[in-house]
Amino acid sequence: MPAGNAAQTAGLQPLQFIVAASTAGVGLFVLLALKLGTGGAADQPAEPSLLTPGALAVAAGALILRSVIRVRLQAAAQARLASLPKDAEVEAVLWLLYRNQVLISTVLLEGPALLLTTVFILTGVIANIIVALLLVALMSVRFPSEAQFRTWLHQCGWQA
Repeated sequence: MPAGNAAQTAGLQPLQFIVAASTAGVGLFVLLALKLGTGGAADQPAEPSLLTPGALAVAAGALILRSVIRVRLQAAAQARLASLPKDAEVEAVLWLLYRNQVLISTVLLEGPALLLTTVFILTGVIANIIVALLLVALMSVRFPSEAQFRTWLHQCGWQA
């Protein structure tokens, strides 16, 4: 973000807070589930259940949808770049697209991670908590920063 664009710089901190709160909330729920265990669910004989396959399918669907949305928003940014002159206003529009992409990507992983953790508590199937931990890790890998925004701009074809 350009040093002179106070609106974008000010918008980065709330975005970071939202992503951090979402990631930390899910992460704490996963850790709490690991600490408390399954409430005896793991001690009971395994019954055929659709909870684990269903939760894993939701997680897989969210990962696919997250990738599709990321590509679509990047394509929208590239289309904007092709039609507008290169100035600070274009970068402001691209900032909004980047912000939306970060928020949508985070939320799409948050729900399945919570679902998988809940299914782990109910069934005791360890695959659920492993996938939930992977989703939390994915949420934290792309933490929004000025450097991440610049990388995203470059991937869209923007040369400031």
